[in-house]
Amino acid sequence: MLRGGSRSGKTFLLCRAIVQRAINAPASRHAIFRFRFNHAKTSIWADTLPKVLKLCFPTLRVRFDKTDFYVELPNGSQIWIAGLDDKERVEKILGAEYATLYFNESSQIPWGSIETAMSRLAQKCPLDPAIAQATGREYLSLKAYFDCNPPSKLHWSFVLFRSKMKPGTKEALSDPDNYVEMKINPDDNRDNLPEEYFEVLDGMSAAKRLRFKDGEWASEVNGALWALEDRKTDDGAVIPGIDRFRASLAWVKDKPVVR
Repeated sequence: MLRGGSRSGKTFLLCRAIVQRAINAPASRHAIFRFRFNHAKTSIWADTLPKVLKLCFPTLRVRFDKTDFYVELPNGSQIWIAGLDDKERVEKILGAEYATLYFNESSQIPWGSIETAMSRLAQKCPLDPAIAQATGREYLSLKAYFDCNPPSKLHWSFVLFRSKMKPGTKEALSDPDNYVEMKINPDDNRDNLPEEYFEVLDGMSAAKRLRFKDGEWASEVNGALWALEDRKTDDGAVIPGIDRFRASLAWVKDKPVVR
């Protein structure tokens, strides 16, 4: 999983990886999911994927199927675009097997939808002979890619990739080494962003900066007694104990009492 701030190039990098995998294994299938199909069309189909093809694979001639929304490469490989909110379309796409699944903006996608889609990560694809000879492998390895602007530590993405546990349970992953994450932030993509954008990020609240600039999960949840700004003094020091103490509200003789 690539997690980090906004406009850091996460989607571009993973789309490029998928195109390369499609080249390496003829007749392979790959799917890119977002929670909303309209968002997938706007951000990936009409923007990122064409940019990746133009900048990284300028001589590759592909066919954009504008009816079913997939890209077909000369070697027969296909890259499908889908939204998990479109049940009819999802059922059609998940009727096939795939070598790569990419969950774009994972923080918006429910874990149940992820699990359902993962059941189709099962295509056995022979590598191109030249690639097979160079790598010493016969088949394309199965991959599931994720990216997100990190939400709360209560989100399944933190549980899965940092706590190494199955979301919704207290079970440890049987193969934790297969779940790896890397942070990539706007500073890493500074050459491709206007300087004014960093002023916009700096002007955000502490919670939004943590997510969209620093690319970190937040401990804060809705209804918390303290905001992130409240945890630091004017000189930047963290107030001792503010993360350790918990308070509860009780009613004593019809009066609220904090304990």
